[in-house]
Amino acid sequence: MKKFSRFIVTLMVVFGLGTPVFFVGAVEQQSPFAEQLMNTAVKTNLILEGTQQNKGTSAENITLENIIGQYIQIALSFVGIVFFILIFYAGILWMISLDVPQRMVDARRTIIHATVGLLITLSAYALVGQVLDIINKTLTQ
Repeated sequence: MKKFSRFIVTLMVVFGLGTPVFFVGAVEQQSPFAEQLMNTAVKTNLILEGTQQNKGTSAENITLENIIGQYIQIALSFVGIVFFILIFYAGILWMISLDVPQRMVDARRTIIHATVGLLITLSAYALVGQVLDIINKTLTQ
């Protein structure tokens, strides 16, 4: 049973961490539908014109704030992947527990701990974002 659990966890890690690599090319290219949607959004003033074109990697966009923001996005993506793996693993443990109370308790505890960890991480992100916004408003006045 432990070999099966290790196999499942290994599979989740490989697919969880390897999948974004396969979709990088798909994200880089916009589909005709996405371009049409962007044009419609510009025409209806939902977004400012030129916003999409200015997102390139020009020297103006390479700032410390953007670099830190990218690292935070990567870290939050990693936290999401770990959360998914833990929930998936705990679900499998729960399903194969065969009515063994200790295994069910362990699986339930893993789900609770993963959820609490995700909530703490997202709360910290929101709190830091609010504090930085307040500091930014104070400094720009």
